[in-house]
Order: sequence, then structure tokens, then C-alpha cells
Amino acid sequence: MQRFRRLVFSAFVVLYLLLCPLTILYALGYVLQPGEQRFVKTGLISLSTAPSGASVYVGNRRYARQTPTTIRALLPGEYTVRLSRKPYQPWVRTVRVESEKASVFEHVLLIPQAWSRRTALPGPWVGLTAMPGTRFLLLAGGDMLQDLVVYDTRQERSWLLLPPGSPWGPLHLTALTPITDEPVLVIQGELDGHDYVLWIDIRAREARVELLSMTPLLRGGARVQLAGTRHHLVYLDGANLLELKPTGVDEPRLLASSVRGFGVVQRKLYVLTETGVLYRLDVDGQRAEIVTDDAALRSLVTVARGVVTISGVSTDLLVMQDETGAVWSAVHGERLVDRGVQGMAWAADRQRLLVWTREAVGIIDWSHVESDEETRVPPAVQWVLRDGRGVSDAWWVYEDSHVLIHEGETLSLVEVDASGSRRRATVADATRKSRAAYLEETGTLHYLEPKTNALTAVTVLPEHAVAPRAIPEGEEAAP
Repeated sequence: MQRFRRLVFSAFVVLYLLLCPLTILYALGYVLQPGEQRFVKTGLISLSTAPSGASVYVGNRRYARQTPTTIRALLPGEYTVRLSRKPYQPWVRTVRVESEKASVFEHVLLIPQAWSRRTALPGPWVGLTAMPGTRFLLLAGGDMLQDLVVYDTRQERSWLLLPPGSPWGPLHLTALTPITDEPVLVIQGELDGHDYVLWIDIRAREARVELLSMTPLLRGGARVQLAGTRHHLVYLDGANLLELKPTGVDEPRLLASSVRGFGVVQRKLYVLTETGVLYRLDVDGQRAEIVTDDAALRSLVTVARGVVTISGVSTDLLVMQDETGAVWSAVHGERLVDRGVQGMAWAADRQRLLVWTREAVGIIDWSHVESDEETRVPPAVQWVLRDGRGVSDAWWVYEDSHVLIHEGETLSLVEVDASGSRRRATVADATRKSRAAYLEETGTLHYLEPKTNALTAVTVLPEHAVAPRAIPEGEEAAP
């Protein structure tokens, strides 16, 4: 009996001496390479989906855990990863695993087998206008001001822009300019043989309407943009930059002369002079500060066509666009796109810019650009879509991991993760002439359904995948 105990004890000691190093090595990320009798450092794959709860397959093996999950202790090499959940299409990807590295897929958006659509507001509507940076849409039932309806995408409510019987109701619309990030419109129109420019705050059921004295707008030679708050309007008349407060009584105030372009970024007014100097003003037009005055920018200004529009996320990351659609970096004077850009949208990470022409959609990424001027290489456009037909709009989706594109009569979703995937799925068919609108805070796409011209909504993001967002200044809930 004593001998048997010694044998059992010896067996446990041997087993311990064998397994303990293996356990420690496994905890440190090492496994035994089959067939080579050597230990190698492993990698892992991290997966997260919207919606969650997808089954995970790596090769022919199904893992017990569903997404979100991490697959550890994988030998270096390529693996076929498949994510499956009903009623969604399978997500399949060939993933390369490297030693001591993680292959991360944290924004896998599962595509439904069939998109769920609902009628948000029965039609027929003849036009849809998004209010950029807000939750409001404008629907047109005709060509008069009294035919405009406001739709709140968050509360899913609608109301007439003007109350019945408003003296401005019969105004025939000639132009409508939403003010970015504010619930404000600048409207041009004709009434009883006279031209008018109106400033309208759309939030209340009885919208605040102010008559503006802006003859340059009526001539069609002005560029309108908000400066600071909804109470300041900045526009360009020839080479003079003017400010007007929508009180109906104040005269325009001269902010700058010899101006080639301007823009509002982070409630600061940026002005480009005809000599190629870029400077910054406070919202009240005071305290001028030069941003850049170098030869590269001056040379680009000489070839720019028409009025230059400035946009961006900070003083260090500004872009300029001329009337031909050429885009270049404002601070470094680097040409980014030669021509044809119809629109732009900054990503939430404030490092990437989505640009689109009539034929293509691309991404400009500054996240890996060197700050050292001597080693700096300008970012190149990474094209998401080429050879398109009639691209009219594009939006970032799901924390900038996807792009939603309105091309001709099709609305499609394209995956744009770091691995280079460009998987594309059709979301809906929409009218070619009408605009669509996507709001990231609700994850919902709105468009006019082609047959009925009703306002139709499609949920692109599951509810739990929508990041909470504070209500910005100027976007109080409508009554």
C-alpha cells in the first residue's frame, strides 16, 4: 500500500512538472506548434457585433461564446471567421492572425435578410430637405412656404412650418438654405411681385420669422453661413464679408474686405484674403489672429476658382473647397482632390473626412500623417466607391465604420473597416431627385418612397448600438 502511494505521488509530481510550465506558457500566450515541436507566440481575434449574440465560427469550429467575445491562443496564420445570427446575413471574413497582436473587429454591423421599412409620414411629398447637424427634416408638399412641414425624427412628430393664415404662406420658394447645426432656415422667395429673404427658426409651432434686408442674396451673388450662434448671419457680397443679425432692423456690418473665402469652425470665423492670408475672428468679428501666411497657400489661392469655402474640426485641421470642387488643406496648402467634390462630412474621430463627387466616394485620413514638416506626406484619398452614377449624398454610420451612399435611385451601405473590406448592401430604393437623410443618434435613414412619395424610415442601426448624444445648444425639444 505504501508503495502504491509513492507511485501515485510520483505520478502527480511528474504531471505537475509537465503541466505547470505548459500552463504558464499558455497564460503568457505561447502554445506548442503542431508538427514542429516548438513553442510559438499566439495572437487573438476580438469580435463585437450589432446586434450582439451572433454565433462565432473559426474554420470549422464553433465557439461556445457569442459576440461580443475574444478568441485567444490562435497560432499565426489565416483563419476563416463566420458570424451568424437569424434573421441576418452571415458575416464572413478571412482574418490574418499575427504573433502577439490582436485582430479587432469591434463594429461588425450585421445586415438583415430584409430591411424593415415603415411609413413615417404619408405623402405625397415633392421634396425632402435635411437640416444638417439637427434632428429636423423639412418636407415640401408644394412650391409655397405654406406647403412646408417640419418633421422631428427623434420624437416622430410633424407640424406646419407656418400657422394657417400666415401672411408669408403664399410666398413662392426660389431658394432654401439650412444653417448647419442650427434649427434655422434662410428662405428666398417671391410674393406679389416682390422678392424677399426670410430668417425662420423652425422649432416652435408658430415659427419665428424675420424679414432680412439682404439685396446681395436677391442678386444671387452671396454665400450664406452661420457665424457662432443662430443670432449671427455672415455672408459674402463681392469681396466684402458682412454680418447681419436677424432682428429685422439692424443694417449689415462689415467684418472684412478683400475676402476670397470664409467658413465657421468651432464657432470661430475663418477668413481667407485675396492675397492668401488665412486668419481667425471671434464670433463678434473681433480679435483677429493669423493662422497661416505661407507661399504654398498663396499659390493655391491664385488657381482657385470663385468663392472658397472653409470647413474643418480645429485650427490644425482645416480644408478649403473652391467652386470647381477642388479641395486642399488650408494650413499646409496641400491639394487633396483636384475637382468635382459635391459634399464633405467629418468623422466623429475628427481625423477622417468623407468626400464625394458625382462618380465616387472617398475617405481622407489624417490619423497617420506625420506632424514633422520635413517628413510629412499628404494623405491620399482612399476610394470607397468608384465609377458611380449620380452620387448625391453620403453619411458616416456606426461610429464611422460604414458609409451610407445615395447613388442615383439606390441607398446602399458600405463597410469601410481598417482591413480594407468594402462589402456593400442595398438598403432601399429612393427617388433620384429627392434627398435622403440619415441621423446617427437614432440610427435611422429617411427618404421618399418612389411609388407613394411618402416619408419612409429604415432602421440601419439596432437601438442598443446607437451611442447616446447630448442635445446640443439650439436643439431643444419641440413642443
